[in-house]
Amino acid sequence: MKLSYGLRNEINTQLLTAHKQAQLLTLRAQIMHALRGYGYVPERDFQCYNCRQNLSLADILYGFADHPTINTVTCRYCDYTENHVKLIQRGATLSRAELPFYCASQVLHYFENNHLVILPPEQIEKRAPAYAHSAIVHFGNYNTVFAELGLAYAFDKVPDWLHKVKDFFGKAPDTIIAACVGISVKRVSKARNDLGIPPWNSRKK
Repeated sequence: MKLSYGLRNEINTQLLTAHKQAQLLTLRAQIMHALRGYGYVPERDFQCYNCRQNLSLADILYGFADHPTINTVTCRYCDYTENHVKLIQRGATLSRAELPFYCASQVLHYFENNHLVILPPEQIEKRAPAYAHSAIVHFGNYNTVFAELGLAYAFDKVPDWLHKVKDFFGKAPDTIIAACVGISVKRVSKARNDLGIPPWNSRKK
């Protein structure tokens, strides 16, 4: 079936957005690894069971159902629906763990309906590890998740954050660093400026 110009343009726009999201998620995963000593990332080279096409992170984000209770990814090459995309833990050792990867809508729905705001991070990760680490991948930290829900979170503080993230100054947007640390963009910008490092968006790519 031949697609209309308008539909082709809409699909291309959605794919471009997904690619940008994938780049941000990759940056966020690197920063979270620096902050926590480990990190979960969506599995790479996820292969469609039907057409055997390898799906990139952008393809996965594009194909998410984006529904609070449906955990599926649709292959953009053949429209086959998958339901087992995973998060892979990568740390300083060779240890590796796998968890289901949920979309942002599912994360917000779960956090809102399970009263997690009263729990510290370690208890959230013990109670619902897949949702907890999907939240970190999408939002950077629990403060941001609860802020999206209009709630204040009292726990998710990162000690010695400046030492851990200063290598990302100028290499990642201040907004992404701030989201991972759980502090204001203004604090990140001031710390970067104090070190004489120009902002990410003014550097040549």
